[in-house]
Amino acid sequence: MTQTRTLMLALACLFLCAGVAHAGGKRRANMPPGWTWPPSAGMQQLGKRCKQRLSELGVRWKKAPRTQKVASAVFLPAMTLPVAGGGEIALVSTYRKPPFVMDCHLALALTERASELHELGVRELHFSSIHRYTHVQKPGNKKGALSRHAIGLAIDVWHVVDDAGIKHSVEEHYLAGDELLLEIESLMNESGAFRMVLTPANDPLAHDDHFHFEADVDYETEAEREQRLRAEREQRKRIRAKKQAKRKRIRAQKQAKRKRARARRARQARARREAQAEQRAAQSKRRKRQERRERRSD
Repeated sequence: MTQTRTLMLALACLFLCAGVAHAGGKRRANMPPGWTWPPSAGMQQLGKRCKQRLSELGVRWKKAPRTQKVASAVFLPAMTLPVAGGGEIALVSTYRKPPFVMDCHLALALTERASELHELGVRELHFSSIHRYTHVQKPGNKKGALSRHAIGLAIDVWHVVDDAGIKHSVEEHYLAGDELLLEIESLMNESGAFRMVLTPANDPLAHDDHFHFEADVDYETEAEREQRLRAEREQRKRIRAKKQAKRKRIRAQKQAKRKRARARRARQARARREAQAEQRAAQSKRRKRQERRERRSD
């Protein structure tokens, strides 16, 4: 379990730090692939299909007024998620008053998991917020990228009520190993409909008391995806070329350094030989003078 949570923490950090390119070629940090504002024609079309799917699943929804950064804004008047075969899961606000604006894709992601959550025993999800125009808080209370709450794709769940009426608190029971909360986390992570669930285990600084669910949406068209992948490949090529040039420059510098060192050693050896030759010549002169003095004395 510890290893799993460590891996989840690493992945969550990666997700939060990642930036995604949009159609204009600029980077919108923490935004879904292909996300633009105002919404592109492709995003609007996906929004229409999402609303159709909500209706097919029996979700009671209404179109919400145009909301800043929310591509397909909807209300759920009853704030319930229908369950296949009968039943529902209630979305209960902990303190805010309705209506609650959300992106259609968040409503759809929750609805498509409702039957599985219901089988686990979930009857109510108590949340503090869905849409709010906020930024991700960085260390030192600095403002980071726009959060997924700002685009209506995230919900913060603090408590879960089961079919026996028992309230499971994320803050009080999750780290103690509450089975239902752990099963919910596993279900959401494995569903593919959500990004990595943020919990007290993998993000204790910002999510020590609640679950943070983010619907995982991909707005990119095939053409946009190919363009992005092509740009990423070109970027990787440029990075490799820079690294190769740097390695080549370092090798050349090392070779030049070795060459200078060899030349320096050669000069030093030549200087030693010359000094030794001068020393031998001086010794030879002294011997000859000594020999001449000895002959004269004889």
